[in-house]
Amino acid sequence: MGWYIVRTEPHYENDAKDFLLKLSVADGTGESPVSDDVYLPTRRVTYERNGRRTVVMRPTIGGMLFVKAGPDILEKCVTDSGAFMSVSGTSASFPRVYLYSNPTAYMSGKRERIAGAAVPDKEFEMFHFYNERLKDHLEELRVMEGNYEAAFELDKTKTIQVVNGPYLGLIGNLKQMTVNSRRDHRLVIRLGNMRIVIPSVRSYRHIIVRDEQAGNKADEVRLWKRIDTLVGVLQGYGLSDTAPSLLRRIIRVLREVPQHSIQELTDVVNMMRSGLHSCGSATDKVSCNRYGRCFRFMDGFDASVLSSLHAFISGLKASETGSLLSVSEYFAFSSDILLDTQLSDIIRDNKLRPFLTPTSGTGIPRGRDYTVLRHSDFTEVILKVSLASCFREYLRLLSADDRKMASVAKADGECYVYYAHVALCRRSDGNMLAITNWGDFFNEYTACKSAGDNLDVLFEKEYTRFCALLSKDNGMDFIPLPFDTYGGGFATVISGHYSSLADTVLPGDIITALKAFVKDTSRAAVQIWQCPRLLPWRRLLQKSVFLR
Repeated sequence: MGWYIVRTEPHYENDAKDFLLKLSVADGTGESPVSDDVYLPTRRVTYERNGRRTVVMRPTIGGMLFVKAGPDILEKCVTDSGAFMSVSGTSASFPRVYLYSNPTAYMSGKRERIAGAAVPDKEFEMFHFYNERLKDHLEELRVMEGNYEAAFELDKTKTIQVVNGPYLGLIGNLKQMTVNSRRDHRLVIRLGNMRIVIPSVRSYRHIIVRDEQAGNKADEVRLWKRIDTLVGVLQGYGLSDTAPSLLRRIIRVLREVPQHSIQELTDVVNMMRSGLHSCGSATDKVSCNRYGRCFRFMDGFDASVLSSLHAFISGLKASETGSLLSVSEYFAFSSDILLDTQLSDIIRDNKLRPFLTPTSGTGIPRGRDYTVLRHSDFTEVILKVSLASCFREYLRLLSADDRKMASVAKADGECYVYYAHVALCRRSDGNMLAITNWGDFFNEYTACKSAGDNLDVLFEKEYTRFCALLSKDNGMDFIPLPFDTYGGGFATVISGHYSSLADTVLPGDIITALKAFVKDTSRAAVQIWQCPRLLPWRRLLQKSVFLR
C-alpha cells in the first residue's frame, strides 16, 4: 500500500474523490473497493460578498488529489494510458481521472505509469503535515510541469530549511524566479514526480542544508577540498612542513609532461631518484628532451623527499588520483607568467590545515579517535568529530511535531563526520597553547577591525556563537598563528606542565580539553556555514575554515 498522485479537471476535485471512493474491482469473493483513503488537500479562503464574510474550502493544488492503494489493485482499474476505469471496465466519464506520472518520461505500460505516480511515504507525510497545519495561511500552490531538474537547474541552487514561521522545518531548493514580472525567491519541494513551488519563503528565517552541486561556486569549493585532501596525504608521508610547496611543484610537472598522466609523473620522479636526468647518455638525452622542463621543477630535492614523493604517487587511491588530475586541469590554461602567482594564491604555504576538513590525510589508529602529526615547530592533533549535533542544534527549540517533520526533511546522503586540526605549542610558562587555523576568515576579520569597522554589531545578529567566543568569557582568544606567517584562529590555554609530546598517545586530560575546545569552535563554524546572509564571510569560511 502506498500513496499515488491523481489528476482530474480543475473544479471537479470533489467529484473525482467520490468516484475513487466508489470505485471497486473484482476479486475472488466479489467486488472490493480500490481504496477507502483518498486525500484531497484543501485550504481555507475567506472573501466578502454583499458585506458578508464567507469562508470556503478550495483545493491547495488545482485538479490534484492522492489515493492510497496497492499497485496490484491499481493495475486492475487503470488503462494503459493511466486513466481510471469505471466498474463496467470503460474509462471514467467526465471529469477524467488519471494517475499523474512524469510527463517528460516515456511510459511503455501500465506498471511504469503506476510506479511513476507513486509518492514516498516521508514526502507525503511531510506535505500532509504542513497542508493541514497551514490551511488558513496557504496560497494556492503551483505545480511545475516538465523536466524539473533541467528547467530549474536545481543542482545549481542551495537546499535550505525553514526554521521559523508556518513552514518551520520544511526543506527544499531556493530558486529565484520571475512571476508576474517580479523576481522572487521561491521554495521548490519534491512530491513524488512533481515539483511544487511555495512563494514568500524569504520572509521566514532559514538555514542552508546543502550547497549548490553544480556551477562555478560548486567547482570552486571542490577545488579547495581536493587541494586540502592532497596536502593531507602528502603530510602523511613525512612531508608535514613542505606539503603545499611540493604539491605546487607536482602540478607544474603534470602540466609539462606530454600526456599529463600520473604514469609520466612517476617516470619523472623515478628518473630523478636514479640520477638519469643528467642527460649523459643518448637514451637519457631522449628523456631530457621529453621531460627537461619537468626536471627543473624537481631540482633541489634530496633523496628522502624524492622517496616520499614516489611513495605518495604510488599510494594514491583512485579518488586521490582523480583529485590530483582535476587540480592540474584547473590550471591547464594558465600562462607560465601567471601560473606561479595563481598556485601560490590557492595553495598556501600553511603548515596547519584548515580547522575542519572532510579527510584526515594521516590514518587514525584503530581504537582511537585522534592521531598526532609532527611538525618542526609544533605538534598537530587531528581529531575525528561528528558535527551532527551542531547541524541539528536548532531542533531543540522546536515542538515534538515540528522536530519530527524537521527530521523527516533532512537531506539524503548527509555526512557529518569531519576532522578537526589543532596545533599544540609549548608556552614559556610550560602550559600548552591549542590553536586552530581560520586562514582568510581571520585575516579579513582583523583587517576590518583594524580599519575601524564595527563587525560585532553585524555578526551579533547572525553569528551568535562566533561572537560568544570573541567575548573571552570562556578563556579563548582570536590570535595569529605563532608558527606561521599567514592566518590565525581561535586559541585556548591548556594548563599543566607536560615534559614531552613526542609520544603518539597524548595524555587524557589534553585530549579532553581539546575535545571541549573543538566542540565550541565547531558550533561557531557550523552556524556561519548555515547562515544564508553575509555570504562573503561564509565564502571565506568555506575556503579556509570549514571545507564543506
